[in-house]
Amino acid sequence: MKRIVRLIAVVAALVCLLTGSACAEEWWKDYQDSTDTTTDIKTFTERPGIKGSSAYDITVSLKNMGKNVPGRESDSDGYHWSFSFIDGGTNCSVDLVTNKKYEISYATFSMIGKNNGFLYFAATMPYEGKKDNSAAEWVEKNLNTKEEITRQDGDIIYKLTPMPNGNGWTLDIEHVDYPDYLIYSMSKQ
Repeated sequence: MKRIVRLIAVVAALVCLLTGSACAEEWWKDYQDSTDTTTDIKTFTERPGIKGSSAYDITVSLKNMGKNVPGRESDSDGYHWSFSFIDGGTNCSVDLVTNKKYEISYATFSMIGKNNGFLYFAATMPYEGKKDNSAAEWVEKNLNTKEEITRQDGDIIYKLTPMPNGNGWTLDIEHVDYPDYLIYSMSKQ
């Protein structure tokens, strides 16, 4: 149950952070009221990032493919990008959250329409210790799944979720400590 509450908290916090919404403070108060406040909160000196990854590996590659990639926005702990484009009739979107070293903390890639290889591309993101493209192959193999599935490679969690209408998918890639970081950062407000 705590894991479900934590997951909901992380998603809500991410939406608030990415949209710049003023709901973060109210949400955090409600979250604190609904959870056991005696639980220790992991502390962080910086936003965790996937070692050896870089937002620029993704953004520059997409620019080189002719996609319009806007500049980054900054926050107190790093940077974020949010943009979308159409590729071969498929709607694609990218949301990247990084630490100050531009290492990926959390990324969401969405694809609505026919499979154009976009999520495979996203899962090929380089990082320290990566040995092969097994994560990308896992994504491609599971695009027909009807349920959310996850995979963990070291400190990286991949989550593949089909859209409710069956016409697309979302791939989340995050550092394993990112949910705890969100809880910590919300507790400081």
